[in-house]
Amino acid sequence: MAAHSPASAHAVPTDLVPVTPQERVPLIDVLRGVCLFGVLWSNLNDWYMASDPVTSLDHALHWTQEWLVESRFYSMLGFLFGIGFAIQLTRAAQRGQDVATLFLRRMTILLVFGVVHGMLIWQGDILHTYALLGLALVLFRRLFPRKLLIAAASVWLLLPFLFTRIVAELHWNWPPFPFEHAIWVYTHGTWPQTVAQGTKQFLYMFWRWSLFTFPSFLALFILGLWALKVDLINRLIHRRTFVLWSLFGALICWAAAQSLLMKINPPRSSILFCLDDATTWANSAVYALIFALLTSFPVIAKRLQPLAALGRMTLTTYLVQSLVCTTLFYHWGFGLMGKTNYTGMLAGFVFTADCLQLVVVEALSLWLDGMVVAIARLRQEIAEPFLAAIVLGVKTACC
Repeated sequence: MAAHSPASAHAVPTDLVPVTPQERVPLIDVLRGVCLFGVLWSNLNDWYMASDPVTSLDHALHWTQEWLVESRFYSMLGFLFGIGFAIQLTRAAQRGQDVATLFLRRMTILLVFGVVHGMLIWQGDILHTYALLGLALVLFRRLFPRKLLIAAASVWLLLPFLFTRIVAELHWNWPPFPFEHAIWVYTHGTWPQTVAQGTKQFLYMFWRWSLFTFPSFLALFILGLWALKVDLINRLIHRRTFVLWSLFGALICWAAAQSLLMKINPPRSSILFCLDDATTWANSAVYALIFALLTSFPVIAKRLQPLAALGRMTLTTYLVQSLVCTTLFYHWGFGLMGKTNYTGMLAGFVFTADCLQLVVVEALSLWLDGMVVAIARLRQEIAEPFLAAIVLGVKTACC
């Protein structure tokens, strides 16, 4: 089955070029923007030591984090990543080219960004995970939708079991990481000390947890690839009834998975991990479908444009989040780590969101627009006359 895209009706040039505004899918941009804010809220509470809840608002925010936010938006981003890859496949097919080389190059660049980000800025980086699994996703690009579903289920259900058996057979044991010392460095250390400690934690987390977290993300990537191949995005955009029924089904799946998850005994049963993923993914689907329903109304879709603007610059937004948050919470900045309750984290969330709107959407957009104008002027006034002079000189020399 051929892959479909909302932009398939547009004429395309012969070379692979950046996506034009006409080719973008507004719903995907909005969902990316939503995910970035969800990731921000989750990271604030998970990584910067929100103190125990005291007030009623604290308890409400803690419950929201635990049951409605945790891991939901990283999962949705993974699914959207697979859809983005499928869109690149579609555009490449329209040009008669294979996207593999281009995508591998982009994933290599993303991996470099992720490693630098994880070592120098914030140890909780997710970019390197997306990059490494993106390299693996290329292997699934030619599968038909049914085989993609089988591949996603196999990766999700079988790989963790296989990795667990391998670790047990080889008697791999990871030494415990000194997290208490790491927290002390983040709350008392200088910037060089923080970078050194963050690098150690980043590398430890990669080697310790990658085998067990990669399968879930890769399964989501494959499902995103499947979603575009079965034309799911067009259905979500143009068929409100389909969205409503899908939302109803996702709510039932979420409730059923959550109910089963709470009844598992003992808590460390092996089925827990898969069921926890299922609960998280169903919850993520509910959020995505709610926003798909909202964007089907033009008035609401217009209100959601700021989210779409952030979603169009996902990498930049993610990195700006890290810069703002580490500055707010690490000792070399304002030193708020461990001194803020959930209500304070909400205030930090609002502040960071304002920074993202100001820096990413407004300032950076103006800067990029200026760069485009400057480059066009440079090409018209300097580069083209210079090249023309070279061509004329070559012709003169040949004559």
